[in-house]
Amino acid sequence: MKTKIVGFLLIVLSLITLTSYQGEINNQSRVDFLEGVLEEYKVDFSNIEEKDLKVRRELLNGMIINEIKHFNMFKSVEKYKLNKVEQEDIDALKSQYNAILKVLETREFDEIIFGSLKEIEVSVKKIEEVKVEEERIKDEKRAKELERILKNKSSELKEQLNAYINSLSERVSISLDFSGKHYGYREDDLFIAASTVKVLMALAVIDNINNGNLSKNQFIVYDKEKHYQRGAGIYQFEKNFKGDTLWNIVKNMIVHSDNIAKNMVQTSLPSGGISKFYKKLTGKTLYVTDTSYLSAKDNNIILNYLDKRRNKNLYNDIYIWLGNTENKTRIMSASKYNVYHKIGDLVYGGYVYSHDMALVKGKKNYTISIMVEGYDANENYKIIEDIIRIIEKKI
Repeated sequence: MKTKIVGFLLIVLSLITLTSYQGEINNQSRVDFLEGVLEEYKVDFSNIEEKDLKVRRELLNGMIINEIKHFNMFKSVEKYKLNKVEQEDIDALKSQYNAILKVLETREFDEIIFGSLKEIEVSVKKIEEVKVEEERIKDEKRAKELERILKNKSSELKEQLNAYINSLSERVSISLDFSGKHYGYREDDLFIAASTVKVLMALAVIDNINNGNLSKNQFIVYDKEKHYQRGAGIYQFEKNFKGDTLWNIVKNMIVHSDNIAKNMVQTSLPSGGISKFYKKLTGKTLYVTDTSYLSAKDNNIILNYLDKRRNKNLYNDIYIWLGNTENKTRIMSASKYNVYHKIGDLVYGGYVYSHDMALVKGKKNYTISIMVEGYDANENYKIIEDIIRIIEKKI
């Protein structure tokens, strides 16, 4: 009897040992798989030092799920304008992705889920490849059209610019002053001004300093409720920002296109101060809804006003700051000369607004404002650069 009991116990112990061994093998297999996935996703898991395979498996699984939750696998196609079918495909893929996140709330990451994620990545990549090729063809066509226009030596600047702009689907406005001559294309059209309005605001500050309403050294107290705004600028990153002198605020509004600085300037000016100064320059009423609207012609008037006074102390500061702005794209990147400019960018109402206004100095001096309403920021920038190349080829 004792022999039978001992034998039975040995069998039970063997089964327990076998089960435990198989569990260890399974845990090791899952750990190897999860580590391989993290390596493929280029995620560092060296901080997980746990030796117990079961616990290590749980920690690695949690790390992968956290990583997947923060994936932005659709970022590569978000910058493109998708057609209806492409948008429907992306929406369907996003639904699949969200379904995977839901499943991972109650299920361990495994090969099936990994395979599904890979399929989504591949599908997104295919759409991206199509859009990249479309962009390449579009760029090639634009380059050929620009080359054709520039080679036409007999045509006047106006004809070249008109031909180029008429070939575009974007809404474009230009105001150009050079050598006592003027060119305008839809220059009275109003556009959302975006950050180009900051030049008008800076000049309005000088006007109010000159008439005694403001002092350049007065300290402006920062009120987060009134002034905070994300986006461009440096003040948002200062942990204990309490405020600054008015003239430093104006400088940061121009050099860094600081949105908090812009709001501080706006609340520091007398009521209606910007609108009054705008009317003084243009004879018109500033059009404002939830944002300000300006035309390319307005911006050129503003620049020419500055240019006539740029040898005076405060105006010279603005002029110098325009030449040292953080953003070196568009007119500054395309011109052969010295550029003193202010850009503006905004996505609003389904459109992408990209502007630039500049005093260009060198062998050729000119004042120019270009405003573009389109669908893609990079395309808008290329349009502005192409226009500058056409202009500097002819004037």
